[in-house]
Amino acid sequence: MPRGLRPVLSISALLFAAGYVLAQGDEAPLTPTGPTNSLDVARIGPDTYRLTMNGPDPWVVLEGAPEAFDHAEMHVIGFEYVCPEGLDSFAVYFGPPMGNNTVVSQGPVPPAADWTVFALDLSTVPTWRETIHEFRLDPGNDPEAVVLIRNVRLRGLTADEEQAKREAERIAEMELERVRAQVAEHLVAPANITMDGDEMAASHVRTSASGIAATAVVGRDLDLVTLVEEAMGEVPPSVELGPPIVAGQGDFAGNQTVVRVFNRYGLAEAQFLAYPPEVTGGVQVEVAGGANGEPVIVATPIGDADVHTFRVFTPHGNLVREVPVEDIEPPFSIATGAFGPDGAEAVLVASRIGEGDDIPYAAYSLQGERLLAGALSVEEMAGPVTVTAVPGVRAQDDAVFTLPAAGMAARVDPRTGEATPLAVGIGRRSGGVYPLADGRSFAVTGADPDLSTLQRVDGAAVRSINVGARENVFWFTPSGMYGQAGEGRYTKHAEFQHLRLDFASPVVGDPDFSRTEPDYWAGEAMQPTIRGMLSAYDRPNPTCWEPCFTHRWFYGRARKWAEATDPETGLPAYVLVDRKNRIGTYGEFGQTDAFVTGSYAPAVAPIESLYTYPQRAFLKGLVERFRQDPEHFVAVEPNHEMEINAESPDTHGDYNPNMIRGFYRYLVSLYGDLETVNALFGTEFTDQAFDAPRNLGRGEWDEYSSQNAYYMAWMRYMDYVIYRVVAGTYREALLAGFPPEAIKCHQIPDLYAISSLTAFSEPAQRVTPIDWMLNAGVGYGFTRYGVWYDDEHNVVQGAHSSGFDSVLVGEYQSLTPDSQQALAQLRYMRDHGIQFIHCMVWPEGHDQGFNAALTEALQALVAEDQPRPGVTGGTGQVRPVAIGEEAYDVVSLGTGEGRTGLIKSIREDGSWTGAVYLVPFRAHVAVTPLVQADAGTFAGQPLALGPLTQVAAGNLVEFSCMARGASGDEALELRLYHRGIELPQHRLRLPVTDEWKHVRMAVRIQVEMDEIALEIGPARGGEWLQGEVEFSDLVATRHTEMTTRLEHGVFAGERHRGGVTFDVFEVD
Repeated sequence: MPRGLRPVLSISALLFAAGYVLAQGDEAPLTPTGPTNSLDVARIGPDTYRLTMNGPDPWVVLEGAPEAFDHAEMHVIGFEYVCPEGLDSFAVYFGPPMGNNTVVSQGPVPPAADWTVFALDLSTVPTWRETIHEFRLDPGNDPEAVVLIRNVRLRGLTADEEQAKREAERIAEMELERVRAQVAEHLVAPANITMDGDEMAASHVRTSASGIAATAVVGRDLDLVTLVEEAMGEVPPSVELGPPIVAGQGDFAGNQTVVRVFNRYGLAEAQFLAYPPEVTGGVQVEVAGGANGEPVIVATPIGDADVHTFRVFTPHGNLVREVPVEDIEPPFSIATGAFGPDGAEAVLVASRIGEGDDIPYAAYSLQGERLLAGALSVEEMAGPVTVTAVPGVRAQDDAVFTLPAAGMAARVDPRTGEATPLAVGIGRRSGGVYPLADGRSFAVTGADPDLSTLQRVDGAAVRSINVGARENVFWFTPSGMYGQAGEGRYTKHAEFQHLRLDFASPVVGDPDFSRTEPDYWAGEAMQPTIRGMLSAYDRPNPTCWEPCFTHRWFYGRARKWAEATDPETGLPAYVLVDRKNRIGTYGEFGQTDAFVTGSYAPAVAPIESLYTYPQRAFLKGLVERFRQDPEHFVAVEPNHEMEINAESPDTHGDYNPNMIRGFYRYLVSLYGDLETVNALFGTEFTDQAFDAPRNLGRGEWDEYSSQNAYYMAWMRYMDYVIYRVVAGTYREALLAGFPPEAIKCHQIPDLYAISSLTAFSEPAQRVTPIDWMLNAGVGYGFTRYGVWYDDEHNVVQGAHSSGFDSVLVGEYQSLTPDSQQALAQLRYMRDHGIQFIHCMVWPEGHDQGFNAALTEALQALVAEDQPRPGVTGGTGQVRPVAIGEEAYDVVSLGTGEGRTGLIKSIREDGSWTGAVYLVPFRAHVAVTPLVQADAGTFAGQPLALGPLTQVAAGNLVEFSCMARGASGDEALELRLYHRGIELPQHRLRLPVTDEWKHVRMAVRIQVEMDEIALEIGPARGGEWLQGEVEFSDLVATRHTEMTTRLEHGVFAGERHRGGVTFDVFEVD
């Protein structure tokens, strides 16, 4: 007989009592015989099983549930158990999909020496629905527990359970009414919310003699170009930055002709399509000095044999002109330099695929005039041709023709045709010959399946230099017993330096919240602390630096922050508040309140001062040490596990009043005004009362449900807040002078870590998103525990398929006693883009052989000592750079179809200077044609583009044409619509004259949007759709970075292929 069933009346739905007989109505027997994790199952009798836990996160899938049953009647999982020690919990997950929101849990589970009934009512959570037919039992988290279970049933409620449930619901409703009344007393009033500009909107307008270009940014606080541009005047870099760079998609049939222009911070200010979408195969780019001292970009297709032109653009993507090339077969190889008869800037053009015994060439002025023509005579050949410019005499440039198929390179004076063979060791895998920054040497680049080397030729001396040695290294931290694993050539030790800069501020414990000046929060008084932290740079091993802040505030030192109140609502001003207006706490390894949870509410001056200024002060010092010795540096990750987590299973988000105000501003920015918000989401807010959904039964808008659009908007806003905080840390690292690929994040990777990929459509209670990070324009990193490498979709696969090859794992433990599994996962990481792992030593009492297994696996990995693949594999172009007194060379690593391409600055010995570290294209850029037209007139009605769906970070809409106005005072105007609502703050209006000029407008998206549409039309005198504007060569396209997007259920990205072409702009 079962022991007496004791009802526990809680809304979490444990129905667990004594003295009753299982219901005799409809029921389905289930068996714990499905797939398992960290758990062994043994059948020890009829319908009786022993569950033996053997690792973290134990679970077993229950089999036997019917595909169809009455979900209104059968919603209880019941069974009997024996466990003399008790368990911390029993949980049942249900699906499909199974996830963070499809679970019922209760604990602790009392010790039971005899058979005891346990039951969970799954209908107590809103995700219980008619499609559910899969179940999983999770018997707590004790890795050594043993529990017996029998008579597992899917059934209805017993009479006793029905009564217990009614009583629990009555008590819960009383509590809910109390909470509703309390919440109503503390609502924010929109009338008191200031709208200081629009946090979503920014625009960038660039003009030149040849045209005008403008970009509207949706998601200003997530757009690194905007953030850095706004701050760089106030915060100059601490070191000399690298040069601006233009890069084009490399040689691969699946590429189009996307060009990106990067500023000195390594951020893509402009992105444009050099040729119409039907032109494919990549694009070569060169920089030349244009008219009036303005540089220009020269571009021509790499792989399209039907295009007989090259094009000239401004650095902002305006087309200056298209120049037809005669008597030379495309595709072309081009070089820019002083090739004209009088040393004038010109474009030298040759066929990219040489055939026969003559290689014809021609030089064209940037205005399109054919200046000269000639041919290089060679023995009959068929193969690639590379043309580069090298300094000649009398301020004129010569050209170097590299012909790998003929095994030769020749220096040619294009004006006379005189050719001089170069003894530089050209072979069939050679690429090109490039002049170097020392003014006397040449570099010979070439293909290689694994490494990135170049030949440095100085007179008769030839040296082979491995310029990708750093990129071939896999680093791990030798913490604790992991130091027993030695080092090899490619598998090396590195340190991890976690620094809490917010709590290093000298005023953090007793702040004056009215002070916002940087010197108050991180002035001279903080400098001794910073100098002490920086002394770690001199340790023997290179270091991964994590100078960060987090929401986990040390309880004692943050007491004044926790006690501060918001003047309007009386609620806490600076810490996280749950849906019932209680503050959140946090702990690890059994602690529950070691930290109070700080809020990430936007635009709160004391919080942003605490987070920004100490970090800024430290990064200024760190970047100076870094540039002195960049090879003694792994990366900088200026953030640590940014998330919103109330540590409460019934709270989704942060209800700090400043967070609610931010939500109001967010909605008004995306939907226009409060009246429209009410109409769209079924709310009835006034200028005196506004709130977020809290699941308090205040209406459909208040429900925690993926079917509730208002709840989904709230959870998107939570994502936005986390992205905004991370973007701020990236901004600070960029402002200091770190190049983008040296900057990483350390994020708990969303569904990979906290739920299940099958639950992508169900927002989780714990908000720790990553989608934007995969499109931000800098490097990437995360925390990950356990064994997951053989999952089809995992966090490494998601990043690697999105083109990330130098990823950091900020916290790692395989959590398995099986050293072979641990080794297999290490190999998987090394071979799929992981550059560094911070190996965590599992605490005594929690370690179940994990540390020993990882140590053994690391020893085996060191013994293998294979070069880390991915980034390297050939060298492409080389460009000399001279800025002030500093001179170095910039080289592209990674060529061919299997590489994305890294641009890196190097010294003469091939070591990294630290100035340039840039991956221009990680993921493939999918270009979708929207409209193309040869000629026409804008008059009376706009050109409509869209609607476009699944719009988020990594999306750009580009419109360009030649335009002129009928009267000379017209403009072309772009308007953006979100769900049919025009967002006037994103309007672009570009004047056109009565002369033909190129107009280019783009919309760069950084935030999740449901659906957008654009209209482009004429305007005159400020009036929309007035006047007439003629156009020609109109092209509108959508560019989409093909990254993994967990929020959209896209679990694999598409890597960029073919490497890059690039050139550098001169710096005055």
